[in-house]
Amino acid sequence: MISVDPADNATGVAINKKILVNFSEVMDVLTLTRTTFTLKQGTTLINGDVTYAGTGATFAPSGNLEANAVYTATITTGAKDLAGNAMVSDYVWSFTTSAAPDVTPPIVLYTYPPDNTSGVVLNRSIDATFNEAMDPLTITPATFTLTRTGGLTVTGRVTYSGNNCKLQPDINLISGAIYTATITTGARDLAGNAMAQNYQWSFSGVSLPTSYVVSVSPTPVLGGTTSGGGSFNSGASATVIATRNVGYTFTNWTEGVSVVSTNPTYSFAVFGNRTLIAHFTLIPPINIR
Repeated sequence: MISVDPADNATGVAINKKILVNFSEVMDVLTLTRTTFTLKQGTTLINGDVTYAGTGATFAPSGNLEANAVYTATITTGAKDLAGNAMVSDYVWSFTTSAAPDVTPPIVLYTYPPDNTSGVVLNRSIDATFNEAMDPLTITPATFTLTRTGGLTVTGRVTYSGNNCKLQPDINLISGAIYTATITTGARDLAGNAMAQNYQWSFSGVSLPTSYVVSVSPTPVLGGTTSGGGSFNSGASATVIATRNVGYTFTNWTEGVSVVSTNPTYSFAVFGNRTLIAHFTLIPPINIR
């Protein structure tokens, strides 16, 4: 399974934005190149660089894209996983740019554990969810850190997928110790915008997992379907998927009045009950005269 940002048929895409593809598994980095990951405007090939980190491949155009233009991105069957398995078929999607660049800094929407939490499960990962897709190359052990009482650094593996980054400590946390997680301004979105300031949160303790419910639904109902909801242990990873029906495009996921993702595949850590709505937009009919 592949998820992309910008999404298929997205409009108003910033002209300075990189193109991100998240794969369902780790890929062979040698097979992700400017030959297997391409971007075109019509038949014109756009020059740029392809990078890969975690499960995400990023295409960075050499300059800003043209305003109000349609672009088509392609991942070819030359892309392979670590076992040498190729894509079953080319993956192709299109989007339309806006007239302006993105200059808005990204923000952290949710964290696990939440700030000032006690009774945290000792073997869980530390998660943060952003309000938009980030550049995977900027989510590293240098920009996502964890320390405990006394300022001692806790080492661990940092990964990124969707809008969510995860730090899995190398050893279990210590009961009773106070931990502080930090995401620094080195973390940047796909347009290159840095966080406005470091984001920190603290927690401590130990507890047994608590079950929470993730509810998903589409609007309008005719627009598409949703999946991935259910009951999850506290801190577990959840992935919800919005699938559009013919004649509709996916717009975004919302929770309350907040947009939490513009990608039809949204992954996050569950630390409370959540009610998510997938929004679809009717494609206007084409008038033929």
